[in-house]
Amino acid sequence: MSVIENTIAPSSAGFTANRDGMLALIARMRALEERTRAASAAAKDRFHKRRQLLPRERVALVLDPGATFIELSTLAGYRFDTPDPDKSVPGGGVIAGIGFVSGIRCMVSANDAGIDAGALQPFGLDKTLRVQELALENRLPYVQLVESAGAISIRPEAAGTASGAMGFLQMGLGSLVSQLGAVLGGHSASTLPLTAAILVLSAACASTMIFIVPRRKTGVV
Repeated sequence: MSVIENTIAPSSAGFTANRDGMLALIARMRALEERTRAASAAAKDRFHKRRQLLPRERVALVLDPGATFIELSTLAGYRFDTPDPDKSVPGGGVIAGIGFVSGIRCMVSANDAGIDAGALQPFGLDKTLRVQELALENRLPYVQLVESAGAISIRPEAAGTASGAMGFLQMGLGSLVSQLGAVLGGHSASTLPLTAAILVLSAACASTMIFIVPRRKTGVV
């Protein structure tokens, strides 16, 4: 077996400059991710007053305590909601990632209802389609937590096209992996084909499980 010689010089000026540049980009990315978390967490008092959990609190309860959660596409829609880099809130209005539920690796997706009442933001549909594709490709059970004001930030024609694609993927998922969906708050009719209706369509698949949780004046959802 031939030996691969290492020509990297960690002490060189070029290596140091590249490392510093990459660390600066990572720090910038983390700051943008934290901006999105802070924007959602700002709704904490309003949510808790009506006995609701914040979206990230819901996701945390679904996931196994202490287990790794790999959040995906955290910068989706960056500067498409507003061109101002200092005001843009990335993420597409969706929290999505791979984590463990009862010891099983799953794809978990939730509307970030702490931001614009969970309305899908630019590239939120694209993000949802991508996480569904990943779940399908890797045979990951799919968990969806729904609370959304609709697709007000999406062009109607784009929403319709993506709705069909999401339905197709959801049916494909239902034939291969288990799915669980929960409606945990307000839900606009404009997103019906994007979330709840798709869960209903998937009821035709034997592997699918559906739980609908209505909003109540008592209890925490």
